Amino acid sequence: MIKEFKNFYDNNIINNNTNNNNNNSLNNNNNNKDIDIVCVGSVLGIIGSIGYTCYSPTKYALKGLLDSLLFEFEKTNIKLHYYAPSNIDTPGLKIENENKPYLVKQMENIVKTSTGDEAAHFLLCNMEKYLITSEPDLEILKNGTSYMNKHNLIDIFMSFFSAVAVSYTRYGIVNNIRFYMEKNEKEKMDEKKNN
Repeated sequence: MIKEFKNFYDNNIINNNTNNNNNNSLNNNNNNKDIDIVCVGSVLGIIGSIGYTCYSPTKYALKGLLDSLLFEFEKTNIKLHYYAPSNIDTPGLKIENENKPYLVKQMENIVKTSTGDEAAHFLLCNMEKYLITSEPDLEILKNGTSYMNKHNLIDIFMSFFSAVAVSYTRYGIVNNIRFYMEKNEKEKMDEKKNN
């Protein structure tokens, strides 16, 4: 299981973020056009499931990286997107299905498998969003992932306030980033004037 986790980690985290072509594109963007960076994760990066104990944490890690990078790229022309599709008909899914536990196969009988073209179409039609899913029902689930955890009555009650609290907190962080970036730019300009 450790070897399998390391394999998923290397493929989903390390290899997903070391593409030299992306780095060159960012460095050579002299015309300040918007740049969209899409990391293809999985719905299992926002909702855990039985049978994916090695796979799911690596997709959570990829989303966590992008969540942090959102703040790093604030006030830039770089737009980040986490694409969380469900099953896509790929050679990898065929290999996965060969070794999938029976219970997981039974549960996935109700999950729609998209073609590559369908998944790409859904992604491209939703590029205004940060967290993009491949199906309408996943759009609802992505906003209520805390319900997938064990919870009690207080947790349910507090979840109604969490949307407001998270929005307010994000707003505060973004405003602080902007304030200190502008302050830093002003200090640099003042320093140039004084020299």
